[in-house]
Amino acid sequence: MTSGDVKLCIVCDSATSANVFATLAMQVIQPMVLRLQDKHAGNKLTVGIVTYTTPTTRPAIVARRAFTQAGALFPLLRDTPHSIGIGTSGSGGPIGMSVLEGLVAAIEMCDDALEATSRRQRVRHPSIPPQSSSTPIFHLLLIGGSRSDCARRPFYNRSTLLDDTTWDTLPDELKKRNINLSLCLSSQIKELVTLHTKASGSSSI
Repeated sequence: MTSGDVKLCIVCDSATSANVFATLAMQVIQPMVLRLQDKHAGNKLTVGIVTYTTPTTRPAIVARRAFTQAGALFPLLRDTPHSIGIGTSGSGGPIGMSVLEGLVAAIEMCDDALEATSRRQRVRHPSIPPQSSSTPIFHLLLIGGSRSDCARRPFYNRSTLLDDTTWDTLPDELKKRNINLSLCLSSQIKELVTLHTKASGSSSI
């Protein structure tokens, strides 16, 4: 049975400085991409980006880059991280950052990829049901360190199916889509540590 494409969604905290992020791009993101390429040799690997900011910013998602070839993104990640919202805000202070919004936006990006895969199958073979073997392999890497805000649900999601998503339901949302969660945190964030523990198949960096 042939596995599907590999898709890595990087969820970023806009409070991360551009210099720090440029270093992480080479020391964390690039090695992870190489590991995924080695593990899934022969499968197409693409990378998407979501950047979240403070809850007082409208909208709280300042950047979305749909899945594209990894090689095309590395110059941007390394040389112009401001273009994806990195280093464009403070850490939110006592209010915190819209971490939940960022994770929900990443799930939506994965759902968009799933729908695109299903749509391509219907166009090519309309009489054949979609095959689970071609489902993309999802990985989500969250890079951050600012505390989460107190939002209980997202406000800027595009899919109504995710209207009632909470920190308690996030593990199930990840599992339903077989999204593998990895964390790269400069400080411990309670909600993310708990999510990481509950989401099976996850890893910490």
